[in-house]
Amino acid sequence: MAIAEYYFQSAQDAFQMTINEDTVRWLVETMPEYWNLIKFEGTVIGSTLIMPTSRPVMTGFLDGTLTEAGLFEALRQSRARSTECVYCAGAALLEPHRGQGLALASLKVSIDSFIERENPRPTFYYWLYSDQGRPLALALRRYLAAKGLPLLERAQA
Repeated sequence: MAIAEYYFQSAQDAFQMTINEDTVRWLVETMPEYWNLIKFEGTVIGSTLIMPTSRPVMTGFLDGTLTEAGLFEALRQSRARSTECVYCAGAALLEPHRGQGLALASLKVSIDSFIERENPRPTFYYWLYSDQGRPLALALRRYLAAKGLPLLERAQA
């Protein structure tokens, strides 16, 4: 949680999903298989998160009528979890460990599990929060394209 908050600084940005103990508790209780901690020598060095959503939530987010905070709130309030779409919500990794494929490997685990257990043909989407995430986004796009799956990007606000 601290690593993600350090990089995303969600506490100062109402647009983003809040990264706090309540959020982490909900994720662990609701969809632990899609939030992965990345460890090195027994120490957490980062995490990745994907979140299943409905097509209307994805569309609202991509067209700018729904913030990331709104997307997360819609997911939390939904009685039934939709598996039509998957929001690639985040990858946060300590600087010394970047560029080694760790975040992509972690996302692949979640994505492959989702495809196997939930929906073999979901639509994936993401928001490029910073230029540091561009290499990961490109690698993720190639990975999904090899599976014949789309990766849609939210336009910058």
